[in-house]
Amino acid sequence: MSKLNQHKGDCGTDHISNHNGPPSRVAPCTDTTFQTIFAGPTEAEVEKCKYQKSQVIDVTVTKRDSNNKPTAGKVIPTSAKRSTDCEWTA
Repeated sequence: MSKLNQHKGDCGTDHISNHNGPPSRVAPCTDTTFQTIFAGPTEAEVEKCKYQKSQVIDVTVTKRDSNNKPTAGKVIPTSAKRSTDCEWTA
């Protein structure tokens, strides 16, 4: 569970992490995350509005070392039919 931090401007920030470490530790893999987002005018009414969000994260491997361990690849998150990618190296 993540903690919502409210700040000036009536917006919130949300930080979620799972501490899996660098991509080389989990590559290759595909993970789907689900999040329920609640919003309301006050903390007491935070559940006034909610929506479900899902995201697929693909961790690919493009290079391996002599022991066949992943050393490079891409992380590709996709949410709401939009995706981006970034390169990683071990």
